[in-house]
Amino acid sequence: MGYLLLLTYDLGNDPRNAVPIEKLGLHLKLHGPRLLKCGHCPFIHFQTKVMEKHVAEKHFDRKPNHMIVRNLDDEGNVSNR
Repeated sequence: MGYLLLLTYDLGNDPRNAVPIEKLGLHLKLHGPRLLKCGHCPFIHFQTKVMEKHVAEKHFDRKPNHMIVRNLDDEGNVSNR
């Protein structure tokens, strides 16, 4: 009996949407209750500190800008925190 070694996880019909297996856990966190997007580029993340660091390092010559794309509480309702 042989085993299939998966190197990527397919996210749809387009092979460009595949996620390397070692990054799948991180990718799944993007489907969590909180998601932020950089106001200057397509970068997204689920942690505020990582977003703030990205903006400071990549867009240091511009006004800090990021937005909350998704912010849900434990029941799936929109959260104000």
